[in-house]
Amino acid sequence: MGTPTPTKKKITDLSNSQKLASPAAQFDLQGPVVCQLSSSEASLSAFLKDKKILVKIEIKDKINNFLYKDDCLFVWTSGVFSGEKKCGLSPYFKTIEDLLSMNLFSFDNFITSLIYLEKTPFLPINISDVKKLINSCKKEEIENLSIFEAPERVLFKNK
Repeated sequence: MGTPTPTKKKITDLSNSQKLASPAAQFDLQGPVVCQLSSSEASLSAFLKDKKILVKIEIKDKINNFLYKDDCLFVWTSGVFSGEKKCGLSPYFKTIEDLLSMNLFSFDNFITSLIYLEKTPFLPINISDVKKLINSCKKEEIENLSIFEAPERVLFKNK
């Protein structure tokens, strides 16, 4: 038996990975970032600061809220006193954050995943709407940090 010969592996060049994530999506989860989009069907807003994310979707008289903070996703409809809470998500968010930092995952995919994590088929939001929302994003201070608090009057059921 002779000496093993090392094999040459082709190293993938990740410098082209930026093509996978849109320029508007190349920011981290620290923020502060504000995104807003309105159409005749819906109004979408996203706010991001210090790894806390709030997505609001207003359709007619209904405002659907998706808040991620402290390892939990809170989902509720404004004016309704019950909602859902899903915890234990930080490992997934850490993976997404790593992929975002390497431009292998786009922020619009992240927001879409956050919205559809709750399987909310009643929302007439499609990926092109989410992409438009992300393209509206600006690094901007968020004055009212209380938006990142789950409402006290809503009873959240653990999922």
